[in-house]
Amino acid sequence: MSLAKVAIVCGLVALLLGGCGIQSKPLAGTDLKRAHNYYGSVDNPRADHVPCLRDAGLSVHLYQSGRQRLPAIQIGTLPTGPTIIFYPTPGIAQGLQIMDQEQGAEVIGSALVYPNQASASVLRTVEQCTAIGVSG
Repeated sequence: MSLAKVAIVCGLVALLLGGCGIQSKPLAGTDLKRAHNYYGSVDNPRADHVPCLRDAGLSVHLYQSGRQRLPAIQIGTLPTGPTIIFYPTPGIAQGLQIMDQEQGAEVIGSALVYPNQASASVLRTVEQCTAIGVSG
């Protein structure tokens, strides 16, 4: 085979392989939930914990906490009900507590649980429900 034929064959193979697996990206402004091949979703860390708390007979109020709009759960009413605030990672929650920025809270995974003036039985239930999905 001549050198020219080898070069042409290699070029064609490169073009064929280069086109494999390329999919079109959605245009700017497209509703991604309706876009073809979009499988992303917003992770709500409260989804696993709320059913457990409600099954235990506790009153649950969902809200966004602070300037960062972090997902949070208020059990009962303040000042007696515990508060759970979810941070993006377990390291952030633990780091805030270590740096004296979030004192009085218990770290469970990526959540900080503030006991407020809750009874021991309510706190036990809240801790068990908050620990769902936490490894270690």
